[in-house]
Amino acid sequence: MYSMKEEIINNNSAGSELDSISSLVSEPVKKKDVIRVISSEESDSKRKWIIIVLSIVAVLLVSGLVYAFAFSRGSIINPLADKSGNTGSGGLSGILSKDQMFEDPINGMLFPKDEAKNFRNKKPIAAMVNNYVIARPSAGLSKADIVYEAVAEGGITRLMPVFYSRIPSVVSSIRSARYYFVQLASAYSAIYVHWGAAYVPDCQKAPATSSSYCPPVNGQVETNPAVDAYDMIVKLGVPNLDGGNYSCDSENCAFGRDPNKVGKIPLEHTAFTRLPLIYELARKIRPQDSWNTFTEFTPWKFKDEATLADRGNIGQETPITYNYWDTMAGFNVKWVYDKEKNEYIRYQGDVKQIDGLSGEELRAKVVVIRFTKQELVGDKKSHLYHDIVGSGKALIFQDGNVINASWTRSNPDVLDVYTDSSGNEVEFVRGQIWVQLVPTDNVVTYGKAESVMSQ
Repeated sequence: MYSMKEEIINNNSAGSELDSISSLVSEPVKKKDVIRVISSEESDSKRKWIIIVLSIVAVLLVSGLVYAFAFSRGSIINPLADKSGNTGSGGLSGILSKDQMFEDPINGMLFPKDEAKNFRNKKPIAAMVNNYVIARPSAGLSKADIVYEAVAEGGITRLMPVFYSRIPSVVSSIRSARYYFVQLASAYSAIYVHWGAAYVPDCQKAPATSSSYCPPVNGQVETNPAVDAYDMIVKLGVPNLDGGNYSCDSENCAFGRDPNKVGKIPLEHTAFTRLPLIYELARKIRPQDSWNTFTEFTPWKFKDEATLADRGNIGQETPITYNYWDTMAGFNVKWVYDKEKNEYIRYQGDVKQIDGLSGEELRAKVVVIRFTKQELVGDKKSHLYHDIVGSGKALIFQDGNVINASWTRSNPDVLDVYTDSSGNEVEFVRGQIWVQLVPTDNVVTYGKAESVMSQ
């Protein structure tokens, strides 16, 4: 069983130490006996100077002790950090130089190198997350390095957060794999976490003369082999953990079902994973390095965010809006730009989205709309084909501005390359990135008189 309340670092030891410092410097100064007689004016003047000197000494003492306390631990402690303890930075630290920082290869966030030792050699984890309306809010998304969104079936989108530098205690709800998400995960050599998959059933593979054979109906098979996610996992050699094989009711299990949801909503919306235990499970069943050690990939280019004066206003008064399928309500998306924080606040179905684990608003530093060819493959399950490899148009929102971009992808297991209208590779602002695979004929509105139809 797990609690949907985010776990927070207990920093009582730090607090008690600082309290003890405060009590020392605030202790009253005892007066010594004096022998000679002094005038009241001289006494008042001398007392004032003593108070001034003691005040300066006290300030310097507190500052020095707090400074030493903080840096004896490598960096200043944030008592509200997530369980991983990794806080990161969207820009350069004001204390550490750039060569003392580690750049997250997924979203460019900067971490002190000592802090990055906790995660830099581990594989990212890509989780297949439910986005059905009754399953919201999803848990753990605010800690993702990057989040992908694409239609699964019928206009219902599914999410794939990729976690690397910050690992939440729980991610939910976990759903079944789709081949295009497997391709997206493979570019990071991530451990792909899911619960089941779209696959060709045994009855479809059985001989036509067999009693177990399930024949096509109106020319449609159960699942088109082209979208078999298990087949894609094998083909690309993606490390994967299927919750259907490893779930139990114990708190020591990496997968389980939320007892607070079972019986109240359909069972497929109740699965979750304890993300820290995914690493333990992977090492247990597949101890080889290919399953457990970070694999280098060619990252995107990153930059520090613009200063407040240099930020634009796109998405501030008129939000960035678009939909996936007009026939499916509750999946229209709106991003509202917060210029002060230089972040985009996410709404879906006209409801502000939050992290069901921490209660935080879902906010992005960068919003990418990747116009992607999508089509039905003609099977009974209405599975979709997504054009992951190829090229197309994109809109990239960051720093309050928009970049009319193009994307290309040469293979499933490499990242998209985004270029601007001059052909230069786009530099992304450091921080959480959302990439949404939107059908190519959809309209995106992002200003009073500005809208774009992709192709």
